[in-house]
Amino acid sequence: MLPCSLSERVCHSAPEGGENFIYQCKYIMKTLGVGFPLPSFETDVLQILGVAPSQLHPTSWAALRVFQSLCRLLFFYPPASLFLYYYTPRVSEKVSWVLFVPRSNRPFLNEHVIPLPHFRHEFVKLKTTTNVPFSYDTKSFIFYWRAPNSFADFRKGNLTSDDQVFLSFLEKLPTNLSCETILRLRTESGAHTLLKKYLAEQGCDIDPLFSRPRAHLKARTYGSPTNSPRTHQKKVKRICSPSASVSDPTVSPLPISSNVPGSSKLAPVDHFLLTDLASFIAPPKTNSLWHPNLEMSQLVPPNLVTPHDQTLLSSSNMQTSFDMMLTYHARSIVALDVWREKLAHLDQSRARAELREEKYQHLLEEHARVKKNLMFAEIEVTALKARAVELQRDSDLTKKDLDHLRIWVVQQEGRIESKTAHNKQLSDALDIAWDERKIAEQKALQTALDQAESRARNESLMTELARGEEAVQKAREVGFLKTLRQISILAPRLDVNQVSIHKDIINGKRMKRNVRVNVRILRPLLPHLPLGDKALNNGDES
Repeated sequence: MLPCSLSERVCHSAPEGGENFIYQCKYIMKTLGVGFPLPSFETDVLQILGVAPSQLHPTSWAALRVFQSLCRLLFFYPPASLFLYYYTPRVSEKVSWVLFVPRSNRPFLNEHVIPLPHFRHEFVKLKTTTNVPFSYDTKSFIFYWRAPNSFADFRKGNLTSDDQVFLSFLEKLPTNLSCETILRLRTESGAHTLLKKYLAEQGCDIDPLFSRPRAHLKARTYGSPTNSPRTHQKKVKRICSPSASVSDPTVSPLPISSNVPGSSKLAPVDHFLLTDLASFIAPPKTNSLWHPNLEMSQLVPPNLVTPHDQTLLSSSNMQTSFDMMLTYHARSIVALDVWREKLAHLDQSRARAELREEKYQHLLEEHARVKKNLMFAEIEVTALKARAVELQRDSDLTKKDLDHLRIWVVQQEGRIESKTAHNKQLSDALDIAWDERKIAEQKALQTALDQAESRARNESLMTELARGEEAVQKAREVGFLKTLRQISILAPRLDVNQVSIHKDIINGKRMKRNVRVNVRILRPLLPHLPLGDKALNNGDES
């Protein structure tokens, strides 16, 4: 088990000619108990799908382990076809994760979702040593990512007779069983009893449900009902001693008086197991001396008794033969009686040895588990060291950024101080400008008042000027009229009625008066007028 580098991806494969390996999520191996070599159930599922173990989504591994644990707690082997009967793989067009989704029309277990942060960065690389395969089965599976196989839906008609029997058993269980509860029960002592209690809380008693699977297993093991174990028991009773009672064909393990794990204290020895071995019934299809229909004549081969032995036995009388046989049998009985006492101790020693072997296997498993946890711990330590290096690098970068930030803060503080001084100057200038503005406004107001006063004076002057002009014009008109009267006196022939005074008024103001008179009438009088000939020479008739 090796840690993955930062450049590796879970979809990578080994280079050509390189050593094969597989990726697996450390969280799955640690939490769900997924170990290598893989059992046949998980290998069969991977072979049917044609995908690598790392290609299965961690939630799919949880579904596999929960289904497998439930079947084993119910004492039957989980077939891959039954699992794919309840689950369907969800795949995409591209090569990606494979997720098992419960079929909507076949609810059985609720979905056990593993959050993304638990497995995103927790993959390790697994390699085999000393030619150990990745699975217990002789069949192997795909190591690297590829497109999944397409297969038809598993229906009841496609299942074997054994699978249909166990399917009918599973269909009678409650639906939407808790995956978390089953995963928790599989690691506790007395898991089967705890499972029965959990199912009883769900309103299901599984003891009556075992009748059909047990009958199916017995029928498959012992053949037809005529050759059932009960028939064999009746045949054996006629050849066994009256005190011997026939037990179930399956030999039960030696009882243990203490349920403490690792205890080697034996219960009282069952002498029926040690002495009346004739009551054991072998299956009818096996070649055994404990077969119920054993032919005694077949025990002795036909060529074992030679003609010399036949002549020797027939030459002596029957009494001598019986004495010889009695002697042999007496010696055999004495030897058997002595050996039986020793064999009883030997059987007990063997039982103790088996218990010690079981304890030793338990210690080996515990050692393997501790070793496995140690490997996980080493991987975690390596990952933590790498993480510590990354954190140290990040810390150094953070310190550099902090130094740059401090320099920037000092620069910003200097800029703020300069801006504050500049703002103060601007504020002072603004105050001065505001005062100047007030003074300018006062001056403008005074100027406006002066202008208004000037306008008023101008208007009064204009009024006085207009009055003066009016007086001048009136004086001129009076003088002109006097002149006309004088002219009319001097020139009686002159028609002064043809003389008119024209007033020009612009914008309501009288600008000037024009006197229009016939020039032909005034020509003889021009020398006596102040105009002279200038106007006449210019062609002006005014």
